[in-house]
Amino acid sequence: MDIAFLLSLPPSYAAPALILIGVIGLVFYRLFLHPLARFPGPKLAALTRGYQAYYDVWKGGRYIFKIEKLHQEHGPIIRISPNAVHVNDPGFFNVLYTSEGRWNKDPFFYDPFAVGAIGFAAVTHDEHERQRKPLEPFFTHPAVAKMKPMFDRHVEKLSVRLDEYATSGKVLALGDAYGALSMDIITDTLTGSSCNSLDDQDFGRALVNGFSGFGPIWRVAKHMPWLVPFFMSFPSWVMKILSKQSRDYRALQENLLSQIQKLKSRTMTAEKVITTEVDPHKIMFHEFLTTNILPAAGRAEAALRGQLEGLVGAGTEPTSSVLRIVSYYLCSNPPVLRKLREELKSFPTAQSSELSLPDLESLPYLTAVIQEGLRLSYAGIATHLPRIAPDRVIRYKDWEIPPGTVISMTIALLWHDANIFPDPYEFKPERFLGAEGKKTIDLCFAPFSHGSRKCLGEHLVYAEMYVAIAIIFSRFDFQLYDTPIENVQLGADGYMPIMKREGGVRVLDLESGGLGYESKLLRTVSTTMAGPEYDVLIVGAGIFGTSTAYHLSKTHPDPSSIAVIDRTPFPPDHAASTDINKIIRPDYTSRFYMDLAYEAIEAWDTWPELKGKGYYHRTGWLNLKFQGEGEDPTSDVALETVRTMCGGIFAETNLEDFEKAYWNPLAGWCDAAAATAELMRMAVDRGVNYITGNAQGVKLGAHGVEGVVLASGDLIRARKVVLASGAWTSSILTTIEDKLDIPEEDCIEKQVTAAAVCVAHYKLADEEVDQLHNMPVVIYGESGDCQPPPSNRLLKLTWAPSIANSVTTSSGRRITVPPDRDQRNVPERLKDETRSAISHQVLPQYTQGRPEAYWRLCWDAVSPSQDHLITRHPHPRLNNLFLAVGGSFHSYKFLPTIGKYVINVLEGRSNGHEKDGHWAWKTNLDELSGSRGAHEKASPKMELSEMEESSPTERAKLLTTRRSIYHSPSTIPESLCSYPTAQIIHPPIPAATNPAAAHLPVAVGAAPVATIAVSPEALSAVDVGSWLMVGVLDESVTMELGSDEVETDSGSVPVATMAVSSEALCAVEVGSWLIGVVGLGLIVDIELMEEVPDMADIEDTLGSEPAVASGTEASDSSPGPLSSCRFT
Repeated sequence: MDIAFLLSLPPSYAAPALILIGVIGLVFYRLFLHPLARFPGPKLAALTRGYQAYYDVWKGGRYIFKIEKLHQEHGPIIRISPNAVHVNDPGFFNVLYTSEGRWNKDPFFYDPFAVGAIGFAAVTHDEHERQRKPLEPFFTHPAVAKMKPMFDRHVEKLSVRLDEYATSGKVLALGDAYGALSMDIITDTLTGSSCNSLDDQDFGRALVNGFSGFGPIWRVAKHMPWLVPFFMSFPSWVMKILSKQSRDYRALQENLLSQIQKLKSRTMTAEKVITTEVDPHKIMFHEFLTTNILPAAGRAEAALRGQLEGLVGAGTEPTSSVLRIVSYYLCSNPPVLRKLREELKSFPTAQSSELSLPDLESLPYLTAVIQEGLRLSYAGIATHLPRIAPDRVIRYKDWEIPPGTVISMTIALLWHDANIFPDPYEFKPERFLGAEGKKTIDLCFAPFSHGSRKCLGEHLVYAEMYVAIAIIFSRFDFQLYDTPIENVQLGADGYMPIMKREGGVRVLDLESGGLGYESKLLRTVSTTMAGPEYDVLIVGAGIFGTSTAYHLSKTHPDPSSIAVIDRTPFPPDHAASTDINKIIRPDYTSRFYMDLAYEAIEAWDTWPELKGKGYYHRTGWLNLKFQGEGEDPTSDVALETVRTMCGGIFAETNLEDFEKAYWNPLAGWCDAAAATAELMRMAVDRGVNYITGNAQGVKLGAHGVEGVVLASGDLIRARKVVLASGAWTSSILTTIEDKLDIPEEDCIEKQVTAAAVCVAHYKLADEEVDQLHNMPVVIYGESGDCQPPPSNRLLKLTWAPSIANSVTTSSGRRITVPPDRDQRNVPERLKDETRSAISHQVLPQYTQGRPEAYWRLCWDAVSPSQDHLITRHPHPRLNNLFLAVGGSFHSYKFLPTIGKYVINVLEGRSNGHEKDGHWAWKTNLDELSGSRGAHEKASPKMELSEMEESSPTERAKLLTTRRSIYHSPSTIPESLCSYPTAQIIHPPIPAATNPAAAHLPVAVGAAPVATIAVSPEALSAVDVGSWLMVGVLDESVTMELGSDEVETDSGSVPVATMAVSSEALCAVEVGSWLIGVVGLGLIVDIELMEEVPDMADIEDTLGSEPAVASGTEASDSSPGPLSSCRFT
């Protein structure tokens, strides 16, 4: 473009044209001519810092995670902004962070608040060195060691506050307590007097929060450096009303300013600041004010406040962050805590004042715990730390990085490198012990950096952690409260770490060892409950319960202290795992579950307990719909080929809705009941106790769950209870959830739902079994599966869509639970759906025209994401209750292996961040509702009641049937005689507040509802499809109350009515006479009576002799000593 032409343009055109040319030129320069142009990385990042701003501001501090992905794509060195590169190689760490040569800081990064060259923001090498030199003598190791009495004083004060919480029952946010400790120690170190945050009721939260809000502001201010000076120009009163963060920050500034003014006043009056008996160390800011260590400009009030603010910030939030992380992992890893306490207990020093810092530093395991805490807290710094070599080229392998380039590394990425730190997300202090630990430290573990820019306060932070951890964890036991692992996992970069979930580390039920010191300062605290019968009680002998018992029998020092309880001898016939066969397959759309499946299949193939015993059959599977991810041994199969496979057994299979199939030879099936029984037998042989009993609930004690209550009323006590109760979990926990007033959204029902699939079984002849001898497992699209016949000659077909059975509890909660009836009692409509969808579609030549051998509703617990739920219950009062449920109809394959992961949770160990995340108690249920799960078709879409609805004709018949019948006591099972006869809940519940009323027709829904208790046998026999029966509540039936009232001894009460069929009356053993009389609308005041009413009175009341159903002979004997009722 001609210059003369541009000059000839009107100014309104020339200016934009010149700007456009400038922009094009800048783009061309940065992409092609810039010294960093050949470095790999995204072109947009090379063009503008706006690329980083997007992740800093819009994405909320996610740039470090984007950098991690860019390294995966482009290699160990990448260009992350126009003049910056990032290296992710531990071998480069000691090259970048070194004392050799001159190193500047990046003003964009270190001075976003435009405060000038003060402390943190002193970016040039010379200015930083000038400001640092006067400070160094105060932070040497000998100088810090002299501060030990001051550390003791503040930690003792914290101990007093913690002891208060130990008796109060209040929840304690450890972040507040540690923030106050760090704030008091650093201000005492710098000024000779602390902020006394530990004395405040809320631990001086406002002052500590003044620093915790730094991160989000820093992310924005980097890209808009004018922002903070603009707001800081506002008057103090304006800042205080803008936001809580600005109010807290202003309060912090005012407090620090008062500290300086107080120190100045003491200096001017010649008050002695150094207290040789208590704090035999020089006070830094006293020295600043009384000597020429700092130049005159550095002694100005604004400069001193800037220095103090930077040093207090560096000594508060990062230190308290490390203490929070260490506390979380010690609380959740009892073996680590025990090992630490053993080391501390053996220490020979008698009194606190005699403990020296070098003594504590000589303890290797305590040191390793601190180092591991520093690693997982990133030493309080989550971001990438940039350096600039202003006068020389820096070489990385074959790359030459020009002078003046911003170079950075991110310790969060280095310290999660599995090549350096195996199992990088787990808390393992042992990695820092011995010669290997020293190699790791020398390679890239420098929490406080290296070289001329090394953190000044390294020795101070270490000293605080040595003293605090040693004393606090020798005196107190903490129980985590509402603190999932996400509370301590890195979620964003705010210079300091911002965790995935807010809330910090909170604890409850502190157990205090007291503040008296007997013979030693350091001693352990016993917190075991008094006299538990079992160490671990497992409720449920299905997949999770059996696997856990099996692995505990191999690892627990005393297997006889382990017990498993289930309703029937093993294998329990109601458990989903007790089946003629179950699928074993590695195919998932989730890499996570695919890896777990391969691990389990290896166990099925190689374990001596399982190999060669005929349990696992690798027949392959034929899938007519989807294909898994990852390594793919499968092959696509054309539908024409499917028809000819396995000797043509699929010739008549209905394939019209499918386009193709695929074959995976690694899959197969297992003789489920036999394999489950074998592992349980091995556990019992090693000493594990198997108890037959029906668990009804858990009993709460002073220190958590005392044990499990059985239907018999017996209490089985245990220190730890594992609910591996599958579909029955909600019914077991609902009573205790009511007692603790747990909100509905936090109940177990939101984590797992009881669901059932319908299974049909067909008996084959011997020759038919021979025809199917090499049959694979068949996945028939979304409809279900067909499995080969095992030795019992049963062909099994499962209809995949699952159903739920929702009931309303006595407190009004809606939960799902299997009905209390034989699982082989399957509604006809559900049978028809199963036949139509799969039974008569896959292998019709073996099913059509042939009666089913039997049906079954197979029940399991399904989670929203179909992940397992393997975790400690989050409620603080249920701290020793653990959950191992959520099989979601895809988990049998994990029988050999899943138990070891349950044990890790029991013992407070992490299973790794990915497993912990998948199996944790879910708090983001709304997000999960729209996500793809591990086994999506397992989630129930129908209610069992929908499948049991009767036709209008049948319903009319029920409404007109009013029959009654009496049974002799001899026909009533003895075990049922303890049931109360009946009880009307009066006054009735208004329809508007009764959740069951929603299931009634409009005309009936307006009526109030009463509850009458009957036995399970009576309940199972009554047609619950009758619209007069509103729902099932525990062992009760809700019934319509009529408008008529009758005067009784209890006053005027409505008449209760209920429709029953003669078939129901014939079937029941207990409660039939009660239902019969209620069916006539005559019972209005039911109560338990000592005497049985005379038969003649009953006949007079009914107007005729009791009807006897056909096929039933009337008994000559009169009713025996049962509780009976009064009639009107």
